Amino acid sequence: MNEFQGERLKVLLKRRSLDQKRLASFLGVSETTVSQWTKQKRDPGTHHLQQMARFLNTSVDYLLGLSHNPLPRDFDYDNVPQLTALAMGYREAEDEVEKELWRNAIADAILIAEAKRRQLRGS
Repeated sequence: MNEFQGERLKVLLKRRSLDQKRLASFLGVSETTVSQWTKQKRDPGTHHLQQMARFLNTSVDYLLGLSHNPLPRDFDYDNVPQLTALAMGYREAEDEVEKELWRNAIADAILIAEAKRRQLRGS
């Protein structure tokens, strides 16, 4: 079973200049609840995970550690501005944890783009 990744939630909130209070308000829970999630003392339910992913523009898979890619599933890997956003995210990362998250997202983007190219070529 995969478990909720509290550290990823902390990094996403920081990257988006949001605080736990704002997320708590959006989800209709207390700040204490969000704090417990970030410290992995408690796991959010399915409904809250889905809402959190939508609010933070990420995927539930990322929040559960099933994907290294913090970008939502509908991210357009052929869109140059979105790819530039990946590079800028890495460049602006403030610590090694955050840099590692962005490196993983960039690596996933490359793998997905290569798979699309192979599919288009019919190989």
